[in-house]
Amino acid sequence: HYFIQINLSTTMSLLILSKEAISRHFPPFGVLLGALRTGLVEYSRGEIVQPVRAQLTIPGTRDRFIPMPAIVPSRGVMGLKLVCAVPSNTERSLPTHLGMIQLFNLYGNFGEVNMMFN
Repeated sequence: HYFIQINLSTTMSLLILSKEAISRHFPPFGVLLGALRTGLVEYSRGEIVQPVRAQLTIPGTRDRFIPMPAIVPSRGVMGLKLVCAVPSNTERSLPTHLGMIQLFNLYGNFGEVNMMFN
């Protein structure tokens, strides 16, 4: 299967896409660059609410937990990117950065989860 639909309530559902589904339907690189440019312009204009990045260092290690929240009123979303930066993962043949992105509805069904991306 390429996706799983989870009904959280009568008005809210969550769609989980597989890596294959995302790869199959991923926009071309040029489209992604355009979206990134738009986001950076909106941020520089103050149209995106994003606090200074905080990070928590795991005691006794160089590992870090980094939460990155943002609100984009023009798009009607709030987002949270959670990253674990683990430099020693190279010794385990694992990625050094592991994370998740969640998008929430800002208007209408306030707080409704729109997307989770690993």
